[in-house]
Amino acid sequence: MQKAIIVCLSKQKDEIINLLQLNDYSFEPLLSNEQLYLIGDIEEYQINLLINIIKHYKIIRNETQLYISYREI
Repeated sequence: MQKAIIVCLSKQKDEIINLLQLNDYSFEPLLSNEQLYLIGDIEEYQINLLINIIKHYKIIRNETQLYISYREI
């Protein structure tokens, strides 16, 4: 299992939270920072779904973490 860290701009915060909630991801803000969220113990199929539902985000992945941040288009 991996962990995913999502970094979003203030204006994308509601969009990201809605996407995560609609797709039954459990997540928590990190360090009281409303722009940084952690999804713990994420399965491979959940990673693929997450990649598909979050558009315009840069995704960096290694063996233990998935790092997702907003990418300007």
